[in-house]
Amino acid sequence: MSCGGGNSAPISPVTDPPVKVNLSNASFSGGYALVFIASGFYLAGSFQADGQGNITNGVEDLNDFTGLFSTNRGFAGTYTVEPDGAGTAKVASPLGTSTFDFVLDGSGGGSIIAVNGDHGTGFVAQQDPSAFSLSSLSGDWAFSFAGMGSTGGAATAAGRFSIDGQGNVTAGTEDHNEAGTINANAGFTGTFASPSTTDGNGAATFSCAALGTSHFAYYVVSRNKMLFLSLDPSEPLVGSADKQQATTFSGSSLNGDYTFFLTGSSTSGFIVEAGRLTGDGNGSITSAAFGENDPQNAGFAGSYTISANGRGTATVT
Repeated sequence: MSCGGGNSAPISPVTDPPVKVNLSNASFSGGYALVFIASGFYLAGSFQADGQGNITNGVEDLNDFTGLFSTNRGFAGTYTVEPDGAGTAKVASPLGTSTFDFVLDGSGGGSIIAVNGDHGTGFVAQQDPSAFSLSSLSGDWAFSFAGMGSTGGAATAAGRFSIDGQGNVTAGTEDHNEAGTINANAGFTGTFASPSTTDGNGAATFSCAALGTSHFAYYVVSRNKMLFLSLDPSEPLVGSADKQQATTFSGSSLNGDYTFFLTGSSTSGFIVEAGRLTGDGNGSITSAAFGENDPQNAGFAGSYTISANGRGTATVT
């Protein structure tokens, strides 16, 4: 390296090479599970994409918030995928034809949005047919559901449960918030019926002394993920469950840097928050910040505890 002088050439910036994307109809092939959230209904289902632009063997469950819902409704359609992963699908069911735009993420999933009046969005996830059995689902699961409660306000639930190889649910516990009415750490049991070996669709029932009995359709994505749709007209919910990756937890389980995304509502309207935090593995939250709806950036800190089953509580200021 030389110093001084006026004849040196400017230094060119170092840039990463552009990512080359070259997708096609063949990139969308196999079985997929889906969740779709619209302004007037929630939907979950599965279908086959043949890699040549055809959607077959579609089955879906729908809950429209008013007590009118359909289960195991068939659908079929066509699709096209552009080289950049964007695409369009037209799907026909007994209720009519719908058009969707979607973007494949290149790793077996994608995001979808309705473009002809359904006013909704969702996602698809490629399924692993080898997981379509109760024995494959055996283990401990954490879940998160959101939707509407019996009073018409927002409802959310998060918790965990265990499934044995026969579909029996034990050690269930959930935190439930319906328009500000909270049931914390409520225990429940339940059962899972065997999923279809064709599309991964099954039925689950959860019984909670504090909240009553809930009925769900579920769709297996893999041994580690399921999608859920409530079939109860009094509380339409949609969400997912992920298999817990440890058998026991403690404060040290939250150790490192994390990002988070939250949605909800308050008396002033809809809330969206995103941010990051650091858990020190010893009960303290540091280096945390979030933004809410508009370009705000507020710092916070706090403390947390984590039980052996993975349920935790946190206090932040």
